[in-house]
Amino acid sequence: LGIRTAGLWGLGRRDEAIAALRAVAAGADQDARLDAVGHLIRLGRAADAYRALDGVGGSRVPPDGRARARHLGLLARAAEDVGRYREALDAARSALEETPGDRALRDVVRRQERRLARFVPLRDRPADRVSGYRGRNGRSLLIVNDGIVLRQTGYTVRTHQVARAQRTAGLDPVVLVVAHTGRLERPRRAAWRAGRRDGMDAESAGRLDDVPYVVLAETVRRAADDPAAVRLIDDASAHLTRLAPAVLHAATPFSNAHLAAALRDRYGLPFVYEVRGFREETWLVKSGTGDTEADIYRLTRQADTEMMRAADAVVTLGEGMRREIVSRGVPPERVAIAPNMVDTARFTPGPRDARIAA
Repeated sequence: LGIRTAGLWGLGRRDEAIAALRAVAAGADQDARLDAVGHLIRLGRAADAYRALDGVGGSRVPPDGRARARHLGLLARAAEDVGRYREALDAARSALEETPGDRALRDVVRRQERRLARFVPLRDRPADRVSGYRGRNGRSLLIVNDGIVLRQTGYTVRTHQVARAQRTAGLDPVVLVVAHTGRLERPRRAAWRAGRRDGMDAESAGRLDDVPYVVLAETVRRAADDPAAVRLIDDASAHLTRLAPAVLHAATPFSNAHLAAALRDRYGLPFVYEVRGFREETWLVKSGTGDTEADIYRLTRQADTEMMRAADAVVTLGEGMRREIVSRGVPPERVAIAPNMVDTARFTPGPRDARIAA
């Protein structure tokens, strides 16, 4: 089967290769069926593989032994790839009952636990709530998960331009970039090669266009009650008390809003959530599955909606997005629009090239 599929694939007859694997995956021969499922996963056709497999309690799942572990292991990988994290977690744990030493399955379990933990709001210690905090008048703290001091993307450019616009309006913004430690490795190495032995820490992030940046490394939570959640709030609080903002401004994704909401609860600050997109809809289009019951879709939408409702104000990019946010239960008077724009001081039309225009 593998040789035939590889031959068809190599000849560019990919639809035939996938059709052949689907047919075998739907058959009665258990070993051949699981071989086909494995090939589908490796070829990036996890949705086809997932549909070919029974769930943990399904009638086609072998009752015990290595065959059961193999079926459930493939189910865990397929379910993970189609965004069904809880099912992937259950399948991997069940497979580990048969093969407890399987390191790949343990990795699947750890990944799903981390993914599911990120949907849970950060829980602060009630005893740490601060009374009488006063921020610096006009100082805003933008909380994002990527910054132009790390790399240039559409997301980081918008963040920077929003901060510049706030300065033009008379505010005093600071950008707090809460980045996973893995995302910081490349800038750290670049800083080291450039002779900056301090690497890429909070004090070395510096300024761009008079906008100060602070970088905070986030440890990935492995469970909803992981102490790393409180450590993140504590680490952010250390910067907050030094920077003394009067308002918190978090941008998509919802993890930034989770941190802003926790800081709002600790310090009594107003919290603005800037919604730059609906990530569950982006995933739905990219995945092509149409599966609105997948955890990645359902939990992303739920977490984002909770933060929209929790924020003191919501900013978004256009009228269509504003209508969607209002439809989720956010009062319309709390939703404002700040569309994407072009800085005409930096970008001006050049002379028309008739040859290119033709």
